[in-house]
Amino acid sequence: MIVTKTPLAEIVPVENAAMPNRTVIQWDKDDSADMGLVKIDLLGLGMLTLIDLALKLILQHRGETIDISKISYSDSKVYDLLCSADTLGVFQVESRAQMNTLPRMRPRCFYDLVVEVAIIRPGPIQGKMVHPYLRRRNGEEPVSYLHPSLEPALKRTLGIPLFQEQGIRVAMTAAGFSPAQADSLRRSIGHRQSKERIAALKESLIVGMGRNGIDASTAEQIYNQLAAFADFGFAESHAASFALLVYVSAWLKVYYPLEFYCALLNAQPMGFYTTASIVYEAMRKGVEIKNVCIVNSDKDCTIEGNAIRLGLSHVLSLGSVAAERVLAERLNSPFSTLKDFILRTALSKHQFEQLAQVGAFDCFGVSRREALWQVLSLVRQSGYELELVSASAGSELLPSMRPIDIVQSDIFGLSLSTGPHPMALVRDVLRKEHVMSSQDLRDAPDRRSVCACGMVVIRQRPLTAKGFVFITLEDETGFANIVVKPDLAKRFRRDVIYSNVLYVWGKIERKDGVVNVVGERFRSVAIDGDSIKLKSRDFH
Repeated sequence: MIVTKTPLAEIVPVENAAMPNRTVIQWDKDDSADMGLVKIDLLGLGMLTLIDLALKLILQHRGETIDISKISYSDSKVYDLLCSADTLGVFQVESRAQMNTLPRMRPRCFYDLVVEVAIIRPGPIQGKMVHPYLRRRNGEEPVSYLHPSLEPALKRTLGIPLFQEQGIRVAMTAAGFSPAQADSLRRSIGHRQSKERIAALKESLIVGMGRNGIDASTAEQIYNQLAAFADFGFAESHAASFALLVYVSAWLKVYYPLEFYCALLNAQPMGFYTTASIVYEAMRKGVEIKNVCIVNSDKDCTIEGNAIRLGLSHVLSLGSVAAERVLAERLNSPFSTLKDFILRTALSKHQFEQLAQVGAFDCFGVSRREALWQVLSLVRQSGYELELVSASAGSELLPSMRPIDIVQSDIFGLSLSTGPHPMALVRDVLRKEHVMSSQDLRDAPDRRSVCACGMVVIRQRPLTAKGFVFITLEDETGFANIVVKPDLAKRFRRDVIYSNVLYVWGKIERKDGVVNVVGERFRSVAIDGDSIKLKSRDFH
């Protein structure tokens, strides 16, 4: 957002944006700053939606009004959750890198969260600042400064520059730069401006440090640190704002899990994890998830007693318009039978089929196959004058669905299941093959040879990881972290990049509370003839 004293069009060229009723200016952010325009970034964070939804659910379900400005920000239970990296759905710290850092960082106060948010950024990572900071924090390395003049700026972060403000302050104290010169240096390096401009600023910085008694070699090291994270690190104020959301979302997860998970489901898509993974974690933590029901489900997820009822919007073929049509008809009068529902809602044949497949008609006393058989057994269709064969006419011929068939139907129609986790259905077979569950892997000793198998929920190939691939597997007991070395990522590329369910043979790597399986061999497999597939979230 740009703010000007006089009408915007008098100062800068304006044009219509692709989005209706929006306009954009024809200058980029650097040109706008150079012209002295006030630029404000407004972040549309999904986490703000989640928190708002959760607070409303708490009020509605429990009658409690929560003022997040008055909760304790030194609650040990919240920090325990963060230290254990139990952070699915928690703002900013649910990535693989953050989950691996939290047990090493062991945050115990709010400022620790400010650092945690800032440290897993391209700047600190590229500047090789993450591991030195963690070693210093854990007493494995002494705190030191490249020059004594840097201590006032870097003392709070143990001699490691993490925030943009620190870079500015270092340039001011070590080289005598004015605030404007220091910020110009930060922007020039970070935005990769002309080589000549950067070279001139670098020379001014090193000359200034020389005047303050800093030798050329040390001055070069200081410059390289600043250059590494110049515009890729967080401002400390920004990190503090994000840390607030980290704490509040973790606090909600600790004290109001029912409302937290319901709000998290309704705030999707956001974060790293699929809706299926959210549902499975909620169930592992004892939260009951009730299936979609044509009589009881709202459009979004709702709290029903001490359970979460999935909303109609989770049915993949339904969509918002159809879901609202169903709710409007139900408001007029409740649906009494499956035939009544079909006659009144005028959905498509495919939508009726999918509702039957996911068990949304169980409330009418018919099984999924019976409901599907009724929908498919239309003997005449004129507009929506439908005649349905009665459920009893052929139901005795329909075999019961196996648990794996129910899970398959759920995943096909909802992309998740409120029944058993797919891996639980094959656990007996896996146990015979000496495959360890995620829980067993977390308890295994360092360097032990193991075999793991799970559904691939996340794949990451960060540019900063030098070809490593990080995979998160899920089973009925939780998540397992898999590390794939660059040469193996190439050799087993098809299995590593494209599999839905993956076998991994490798060794346990255990350090500072973080457990990984360093893979040595990989093989993709199928559950029930590859009929069960959950989509992974892939980040490259």
